[in-house]
Amino acid sequence: MATPSADPGAFGISPEDWRDADSYTDLASVYEELGRVDILDRVVVRHLQCSEAIKGTQAPQPSPLSSQDSSSTSEYRWRDAAICIDRRREALRSRAAFLSRGETRDIQLMDLSVELLAMITNQFRYSASLDQTAEEDFIGPFSRSDLQTVQSLRLVSRLFNSLSSPLLYPIVRLSLSQKSLDRVQAVCSNHLIASGVRAIHVGLEYHPAELVRDLNGWLHYNIDRLNMKRRRLSSLLAQNAFRRKVAAEAGNVERAKHFHEAMEDIRQAMDRSRVVRFAMRQMMSSGTELVPDKSDEERVSRYRVLVRHCHDEFSRAYEEQVRLLLDKSFVSSVARLALHASHPVALELIASEFRCPKRVKNGYLASGVSWDHEGDADNDEQQQQAIRIIHDLPVAIHQAGGVINAFKLGCPPMAHHLRFMEGLTDRDWGLLNAAFQQLKIFHMPNLSFSYPSRLLLLSEEQKVNFGAYFSALIAHQNLEEVSIDGQIYLGFNASGSIEHGGIWGVLEGIIGRAYWPRIKRIKFSSFSTAQAHMEGLFQGLGTRINKITLKNIHLGSGSWIPAIDILHERMKQALGSGSLNECSVHLQALSGVEMGRLETEAVGPVMEALKCYILGKGSSGNPLLKYALS
Repeated sequence: MATPSADPGAFGISPEDWRDADSYTDLASVYEELGRVDILDRVVVRHLQCSEAIKGTQAPQPSPLSSQDSSSTSEYRWRDAAICIDRRREALRSRAAFLSRGETRDIQLMDLSVELLAMITNQFRYSASLDQTAEEDFIGPFSRSDLQTVQSLRLVSRLFNSLSSPLLYPIVRLSLSQKSLDRVQAVCSNHLIASGVRAIHVGLEYHPAELVRDLNGWLHYNIDRLNMKRRRLSSLLAQNAFRRKVAAEAGNVERAKHFHEAMEDIRQAMDRSRVVRFAMRQMMSSGTELVPDKSDEERVSRYRVLVRHCHDEFSRAYEEQVRLLLDKSFVSSVARLALHASHPVALELIASEFRCPKRVKNGYLASGVSWDHEGDADNDEQQQQAIRIIHDLPVAIHQAGGVINAFKLGCPPMAHHLRFMEGLTDRDWGLLNAAFQQLKIFHMPNLSFSYPSRLLLLSEEQKVNFGAYFSALIAHQNLEEVSIDGQIYLGFNASGSIEHGGIWGVLEGIIGRAYWPRIKRIKFSSFSTAQAHMEGLFQGLGTRINKITLKNIHLGSGSWIPAIDILHERMKQALGSGSLNECSVHLQALSGVEMGRLETEAVGPVMEALKCYILGKGSSGNPLLKYALS
């Protein structure tokens, strides 16, 4: 058998002379080169096979060292040639694949998958989380730019319409009116839009029959409102004057100009409010009351016509509300809206809140009365039906198949509201409990600005009903956040001291017996309570607790020390469970027993020491021990 040539170059296998694969511009030349590479590959394979065969047939013979080196070098060259041919073939095939592709274009948005498009559109979703701290707004604002983007995306294509429509109305704000009912029906008519509803905000303004029948009574009521508005505007005027002065001293001309313009708007609003009050007084006195400023006579005359029109609107709204309440159409429509939502909703019920419009408009004067307006509540069936919504609406949502996971009670029941509860059966209370079984967040905000604190004494039956209502709200073990401000329920007796009992006495008992194993955040403000209730509250906390806020808490009897010790142990367990990295505690204006013995300058340091003790920072014990009774 002939010895194979030791030089692959003799067969044209010279990689250094090969043309670069990327230099070929057409498929024909690439395929031609691939054919030549296949021929060279067969030559290399045959040579290596021949070399192996020769080694197998020849007996090993001693040979000079130079001969062995020459043989090994030749074999290495052929094996290197095989590797180079394989690489050459891969490069040519890659070039052929590239030249075989059709004309390409830059990737466009519509080329992305539906999953990626959904992730992009969700960047414009209403961003305020409902699982947030009590210090933040329960339902925050929707960015105007994000809303406009969502509106534009719906017009791009059918796909973008389906992806962005659920982002359009995350919050539906309603009032007890036909206009709101029409809005609910419009949202429900589009299942894509309705599926994105995350929160339902209901304002429970109502129009008492007594003010519909009695024009003078309605005028008295609105004069009181305008007087309140005047006081509020005076306060705003002073605030803006101070801010303008600060901005001017800082050399911020634009900011000073902004506050100056705001002050002019406030002055105009105060002037309009003044003229409207004159018009109302003239109507009450049948025109006998004279206007102090003769230049205002024409304006007062015009506003008298406006005021009369406002009372007509008030009467029309009363008739409309009676119809919506008696036929249950409002409650059933809102419940259907919650059912269409693709996830649990946050329900916010608010009363008629104080508003300061820049202009006195029909909508302001004709709006409903405030939640604490007692009037002839016992004999006004329409008012009692309006109050029932705080029970009937959550129950209707539950019965329709909706789920409430957050609830803000901005219109807590007052003593004159409790008559509707007298007719509730055990089944009704059971339905209310079921409606809040999946509740995770409960807020009752500070309403003292809208409604003055008062002493609310209850009969035994009213206490039972009031307790049943709040037990349905906050006695569940799924709660993760509870924020309650009890200012509205703190009454004051004739001597000016805090009266312990009444409605608040019922509420503090419920809180003291609560067991919240999943609770993460609590905020309690404006309490007047006893040691046993504070101990019960802290003992009911689970190991997930990571934020505690206590403000304006007055301990009327007992001692703060055992309650603080229990809270210290609870926070120690929470931090030791390994599920939390840190906890926060905020204490402000705690009073009573040991706290009442603190000197003014010692309050701040003691509060800080209490915070450190509760969180387990430092080795010192309860800092209140030195102030305990000997």
